[in-house]
Amino acid sequence: MSASAATAQLRERQALYPPWAGADRCKQIVQLIEENLPDEITARIDDGSLAVGEVGLPQVAATTLRLPDGSFVVELHSGLMQFIYLVTRTLLGFTTEFNEGGVVRPALTRDQLVSRIADIFFDWRAGKLSTEGDLQRAAYFPLRPGQVKIAHQLAVNAEVFILAHEFGHVLIDGGGADAPPPPPPSEAESCADRLAVSIAIAAGSRLGMRMMYAGILFAVRVFSFLEHLGQGFAGPHLPPSERLGFIKRTARSMFADELNFTAGSTIALSYDELLEGVENVIKGKGHATAQTEERVRVRMWAILEERLKNHVDQARCIADLQDAVTRVDVAICEAVAETLHEWFEQPLPPSVSDPTDGRLPLMGGFLRSAIGKFPEPARMAFTAAFP
Repeated sequence: MSASAATAQLRERQALYPPWAGADRCKQIVQLIEENLPDEITARIDDGSLAVGEVGLPQVAATTLRLPDGSFVVELHSGLMQFIYLVTRTLLGFTTEFNEGGVVRPALTRDQLVSRIADIFFDWRAGKLSTEGDLQRAAYFPLRPGQVKIAHQLAVNAEVFILAHEFGHVLIDGGGADAPPPPPPSEAESCADRLAVSIAIAAGSRLGMRMMYAGILFAVRVFSFLEHLGQGFAGPHLPPSERLGFIKRTARSMFADELNFTAGSTIALSYDELLEGVENVIKGKGHATAQTEERVRVRMWAILEERLKNHVDQARCIADLQDAVTRVDVAICEAVAETLHEWFEQPLPPSVSDPTDGRLPLMGGFLRSAIGKFPEPARMAFTAAFP
């Protein structure tokens, strides 16, 4: 086969199954992240030995195919893109919006939204979202323009990670004689994930790190749900919970320090906890989610940051902080309080940059004024850390 075999095969597939939106959104994503792609991927795209495109099939799938001549075809199906957008639009129904008119609170409760997203996945398993028409007719939660914009960005960032994962397989499977030996099959998926996180985080430094990290975790959750509901995937993946932990550790290793990782995780952790509730419903459990040190720390940082931006007044800030530490184990409260004290009331080491441009003490002041109103055991733990 010639060097253009991959391009010819993709064109044939797209002629049979044109992308649903007309334009090839997969190519648009490549253009979005091209300056952050590994040189080998860019070279392959340029010389035609890697063809990348959207194929108008309803399956929620992304595939990488190696042709006999060593070239590759990477496809993202339109059904995958439409399904992801359906979920992100619904997820954005439970967001607080800050605009010129003030604060617009969510219309649904958390449990209502979790159930609604779970129903999307149950409908998929039941075959109710198995055609282009099904996915296009699926009822969206009504959103305001700002929320639509965020839903689109979250969907695109999830697709960045998915596409980058497929590029990881190209790098693993497409090395020449001088390339290092590929990892064993049992490790190939994790290697592809590591490469995907690297590409996505690099792109996030230009496109917005918080939303990019949110897109990464969102993509992993979606495929975890599909796996729970019976969809099989090529290659030996880690179990869903282990894969999510691996992704988080990999992303953390690409941030300079814990402070900046926390500041960059606020959107991701908020959405991810909602999606954990969805996963629990899919598994037949309740809506409740686990409270971890990371979640409590990031939630409190997000609340204090909103106060710093004057998006909420101090009374709202205190109420939200109270809610964040209610029914939280004392050991978690102690660990979070100690970390926040180090950030807000002690000089930062030279190796740690301040993401607030010098306003950490102000955030600490907001926190101090709330501690006396915390429920126990949080009040005791934070009072000990902030004497």
